[in-house]
Amino acid sequence: MNKIDEFLEIVGECNDEALLYPTDLKDAIIGKMEYFDGANGQIERIVLDKTKCMEILMESDIASGVSEEQAYEDALEHFYYNVIGSYVEGVPAYVTLINDMV
Repeated sequence: MNKIDEFLEIVGECNDEALLYPTDLKDAIIGKMEYFDGANGQIERIVLDKTKCMEILMESDIASGVSEEQAYEDALEHFYYNVIGSYVEGVPAYVTLINDMV
């Protein structure tokens, strides 16, 4: 069992609702976040690294010969429309790390 699987098992024991994430982006999981919502109490969500998500989404396009620029554009569109755009209760959070911006 790898670290991500161990982490998901531990988090799932405490709160199954915190486990929602796109399974094809599992390798982008970097942790969990917790916050307090006045109406619902303590909330936990899985956190994924947006840059790693983009890399995962680009992999198959690049492997099939698509240019890196086109693969990035396709991945970005897919990410915003199908990943972030598919809102359901308990969705994960996506983080852009400082090192990926500066």
